[in-house]
Amino acid sequence: MSSLATPFQVTVHPFPSPTPSSCAYERGTPSAQNALVFISGLTSGPHTTDLTFLANMLKQSPELDYSLWEFRMRSSYTGFGYSSLANDVEDTAALVTYLRGIGKKKIVLIGSSSGMFPLPPSPPLSFSLTVDVPLSLTRTGCQACLEYTNRDKYQTPPVDGYILTSPVSDRESAFLFMSPEELERSLRVAKGRIEKGQEHEAMPREFVPFVFTTPVTAYRWHSLAAKGSVTHPVAGLSCRYTDTDAAATMTTSRLTYPTRRLRLRLAGLTSPC
Repeated sequence: MSSLATPFQVTVHPFPSPTPSSCAYERGTPSAQNALVFISGLTSGPHTTDLTFLANMLKQSPELDYSLWEFRMRSSYTGFGYSSLANDVEDTAALVTYLRGIGKKKIVLIGSSSGMFPLPPSPPLSFSLTVDVPLSLTRTGCQACLEYTNRDKYQTPPVDGYILTSPVSDRESAFLFMSPEELERSLRVAKGRIEKGQEHEAMPREFVPFVFTTPVTAYRWHSLAAKGSVTHPVAGLSCRYTDTDAAATMTTSRLTYPTRRLRLRLAGLTSPC
């Protein structure tokens, strides 16, 4: 039986957020002084990812004094098709503000799956995961963590660390479901709509992968599947937002995977970032 099919208890926290009627779900001891906030990948949301490993690690390490959190964003579940990274940052900032308000001392964001963008380790950013990984990047989960670091743009409240895990490239994944010619035609349609000011209109069903069972806007599909770059003001880099083919011009990051190192890093966080 999947551990997701095994009942587990959470404490539900309604909190003010741009997401209507938003709630956060705390797993573990509500009296914990620190919060580990899980941000899931594309099409996911609270309780769709098996977090038993993280929950057990925190339970077995009471000296860390962390509880595990998930929360609903505008991009959660099928909402990804009409959302954006900017929305993810706003929704995450709302939760961070709430957590500070209820007295949480350390807050660490852990992004998963689609959305991985490894940054070179440099102050003032703290990353908790040390293996070289290929550069591949998509639009949610880990990349929401990266976007959150752009505090000059968003004026986000600081957190105490980031964990980036499970990289996936949306553009390269699209080739599993579409031929290069089909993808090119699809992106032409999306670009055409964007140029006409129709970026928030849904893509025609025949121009998106069959695995997308809910509408996706022209803007969202183009942002997921097209090549692109952005200059990140904190890292000072011109960063391709997708794909392993960016590796030739980018420096890979170091991430820490072993449980022991993760525990040590969580215990040793001192400076907000």
